[in-house]
Amino acid sequence: MAGQGQAAENQHYVPKLILRNFLQNEDKEQVSVLSKSRKREFITSIKNIMAERRFNEFRVNEDFLASFEDTASKLEGEVAPIYSKIVETRRLPQCAQQKALIAIFVAFQFVRTRGFRDQFKFFDEQLKEKIESTGGKMEDVKGYEPLTEDTLKKQHLGFIKESLENFASLIADKDFFLMEPPEGRSFYLGDNPVCLHNSSEQKGPYGNIGLAVRGI
Repeated sequence: MAGQGQAAENQHYVPKLILRNFLQNEDKEQVSVLSKSRKREFITSIKNIMAERRFNEFRVNEDFLASFEDTASKLEGEVAPIYSKIVETRRLPQCAQQKALIAIFVAFQFVRTRGFRDQFKFFDEQLKEKIESTGGKMEDVKGYEPLTEDTLKKQHLGFIKESLENFASLIADKDFFLMEPPEGRSFYLGDNPVCLHNSSEQKGPYGNIGLAVRGI
């Protein structure tokens, strides 16, 4: 719990341990950024990018905030030595425990982003549009709660807690391999850094993208 008077701070949904591998200026820990929505490029500190003020906190009442930041920081701290060694040696760990920890970290990174959180808002808007198109009102739906920024955070963080173990298990069952760019080229990092790709066709209404789908 955090008291009401605690200063707000930027909380990352893509951790600095990843961002530090994309530095444009190592001394100042700055990265070069391309904003697709604003259609402009700029340089900024990693303190300011892929983060939002109190991203992992939601208000319980007027006096207290609930915070998920300590849990996120603890997981990042546990995986940091393994992550750094992979980058340094260009080798994946053979230890089953370390592979499991990487799977948890990837699963957490998959669900913790702003883009993933915004899906909850999208589903709420779609449901509201559907109900109102039939002459109904969202306020008449039993158990409905207006989607404020705090309730959105609460839903998102609750989903992470409920789904993380299952998602990590799905990732751990996959084959791991390491890739690096050709000489003279480099990787780019997006604010949704866990990408799903499937080159096999999948029949049905849900497409071929999903953690448990064959070919991912």
